[in-house]
Amino acid sequence: MTAQSTSRWATVGTGLKWAGATITVLSLVMGVLALRGLYADWRERNDTVAQLIAAAELLEHNGGYARAWSMYGEALALAPGSPVARRGQVDAAMRRLRHVTVRGEETFTDVVEPIVPVLYRGLASSSESRSGRRTGDLLAHIGWAYYLMARDRDNAGYRDAFERGRVDDLFERATRADPENAHAHAMWGFWLTLSDAPLDEAREHFERAMASARRRDRDDGGGGVGDGRTADDGSYAGVRRRQINAVRFILARPSGVTGERRQAAADELLRIANSMRIAGDPPPDEDARYYLFNNYGRMGRAENVEHVLALLPPSEHLATFVWLFEDMYVDDPDRPFDRHRVDQRRYVTARLMEESGDEQPALVLYQELAALDAVHEELNVLVDAGITRLSGAAPARAIARAGRGFIDDEMSAGADPWAFHEETLLAFDPGIDASNTRQAVEYFATLPEEAVAVRTEELVALFENSRGRVRRILDEKEAIVRQYGYTTSYSIGHAETAQHWHRVLWRLLGHFCVEANQLDRAVAELGDLLDRSGPDTVHGAVHYDLARAHTRRAEQRAPEEGVDDSCDVEAALDHLQKAVDIALRLGGPFSWDAVKTDPDLEPLRDDPRYLALVRGR
Repeated sequence: MTAQSTSRWATVGTGLKWAGATITVLSLVMGVLALRGLYADWRERNDTVAQLIAAAELLEHNGGYARAWSMYGEALALAPGSPVARRGQVDAAMRRLRHVTVRGEETFTDVVEPIVPVLYRGLASSSESRSGRRTGDLLAHIGWAYYLMARDRDNAGYRDAFERGRVDDLFERATRADPENAHAHAMWGFWLTLSDAPLDEAREHFERAMASARRRDRDDGGGGVGDGRTADDGSYAGVRRRQINAVRFILARPSGVTGERRQAAADELLRIANSMRIAGDPPPDEDARYYLFNNYGRMGRAENVEHVLALLPPSEHLATFVWLFEDMYVDDPDRPFDRHRVDQRRYVTARLMEESGDEQPALVLYQELAALDAVHEELNVLVDAGITRLSGAAPARAIARAGRGFIDDEMSAGADPWAFHEETLLAFDPGIDASNTRQAVEYFATLPEEAVAVRTEELVALFENSRGRVRRILDEKEAIVRQYGYTTSYSIGHAETAQHWHRVLWRLLGHFCVEANQLDRAVAELGDLLDRSGPDTVHGAVHYDLARAHTRRAEQRAPEEGVDDSCDVEAALDHLQKAVDIALRLGGPFSWDAVKTDPDLEPLRDDPRYLALVRGR
């Protein structure tokens, strides 16, 4: 090979080396660029995952559990292997189960079923394997998920699981994994409360849950609402709330619960409240206190007090009752329909004082309540019995009550009819169309003029008190009906009868106001009666008394000139015309001779409208 050819090959080799180097450099540059792109994508994806996780945590902190659950799912779609996202999704699944709600046609199964596999996956990947707090939490929440699905009435499969005891088994496994697990014991206690298990068994689980929750709160540096966790996140406050809600769930169910179970739940709620007071907890919410108060008597009659008294030691019971109700059911003129509850609160306080040995303060309370005259006669009977026990002497009304039923009592020979019928009007049950009530109304409505003239003020006072009493009873009953509807003890028939007697008493009050010459009041009372009540045969008499009242008032305003041309005259003639029309249309009692000879209408005799009305009669 010549020197020239060697030089040529050297040149070619050098060129190839440079070309190779250039290609290598270009490949490296392209590789670096590709890696940078991959790194940028990876970093962007990781940033997005981190943002989704952070947003999910914020949503959970603010109660957005459903949306947080969805965001963890989005994070895992971008990064399926992210341990942070996986653990976050499992935690979100448990939180969502504790705060699950359904809307519209949605069922618990619709919400819960997709969550269960995530919990099982979390259980399978738990580093604690078969024991430990995490495993206990997961098993407890799986049990809670099956309980929620069992609540769907149309889900036969989970109802079958309910009957086979799957839920019990899961809670038992949870407590084996972590014997003091707050979630497991609280959820198991809730489950037992809603089943037919003895309530003391459920109470035992709640007590273990609360003891564990207290330790957990101390270890976590607080607990409950204060550190951002809601009161259902295993804190002491959350366990206590779940215990109250379990009992309230039974009390709020309109059907499907036996009376014995409902009573046992109400009794258990009082025991819970007592333990809360002793533990220094705040009182339960107003809704729970409403159920507690109803256990003493649903209608303000204190009919269940003696049963409830036996549930707690008297001194503890009194302290708990005052703690629960010192700011509820107090005198409030804006809430007259609560009067029966105010009466019951006073009576129960006095009864608990008596049982605690504070007899003198109890007697004072009984006597104060007797002076106020409770809305319900049944409560008056209990009050009088308390006074009799502590003073040794029965109140006068108790003695009188012993001989009267105010329905079909016979008046004894020689008795004062006024006093007998007056007692009836001040004590009768307005929901009953009793013969005693009819007799009393007829007696006073047909009193001779001379008897009325002597005792008009007494008659006005009597019918004012009787009508006022019936009005209070109606207001209280109507408030109960708005809340609970009609019952066998107070039906639509009872309501209509009470409203009838109220109108009758109101009409007679107005009538005797005319007789007492309280004309302005008569016009006001009778006018209000017409405005506030529907058609009734009593209205003919109301219009007639209004005609008399307006005529008298017109005459008294112009004593020297007789009847002046005033609005009272026009009103008198209008009401007289309506009284006549109603009597003729309804066939009620009516006498033209009585109209033409009534001295109260004498000043109208020359008026053309009056003459037209009576012409030919």
